Amino acid sequence: MCNGIVKRMLRLDRNGVFCFAPLQGATAERARALYGEFPEEVETIVYLRHGELFLRSRAAALAMGEMPYPAKALSWFRFLPAWLTD
Repeated sequence: MCNGIVKRMLRLDRNGVFCFAPLQGATAERARALYGEFPEEVETIVYLRHGELFLRSRAAALAMGEMPYPAKALSWFRFLPAWLTD
């Protein structure tokens, strides 16, 4: 599922805003050293923006906010509680 999401986001990211890295790779290891709350599990979504770390549904919603419409419309679910969207 995540691979499909990444492929779609890359296709929509016309301005080259996003960089993707596997959570089991060297980039994630460096991020874990800098951010104590960076997850160990690989079955999640992580979004690092301007030095702030976002996880799971919050990460996805904020990332969608950076996309062009109509994908940007999906960012509305960031206003829902995490217990409902995660």
